[in-house]
Amino acid sequence: MLVDNVTNHMVDGLYVRELLIPKGAVILSRVHKRPLVNIISKGRVIVIDSNGTNEYTAPNTFISVAGTQRFVFAPEESVWNTAHITDVTNPDELVDDLTFDNYGEFISSSNQLTHQD
Repeated sequence: MLVDNVTNHMVDGLYVRELLIPKGAVILSRVHKRPLVNIISKGRVIVIDSNGTNEYTAPNTFISVAGTQRFVFAPEESVWNTAHITDVTNPDELVDDLTFDNYGEFISSSNQLTHQD
């Protein structure tokens, strides 16, 4: 399911993405380029990622590391906020600034960073 219920909040280099997740939604996230803060402010989600399977019930705040990609199921309507540091202010450019399409792109980017002079 493609979820497009997103509200963008921006102030002084901080971007907060507020996602309203409908009951029953299944989501595969993109791969995050940098660490970020996650806030489940409403509802409950079940998440599968590199840390295994976890259930988060609002209110809940946790940190994600760079390279995180998630499979999410929402058994009830939920609101998931993510907080990112970015200089990008154009909402159309935020997704590409903050995430990769797939894990292969993350690995390729990581390899380029470690092999720079």
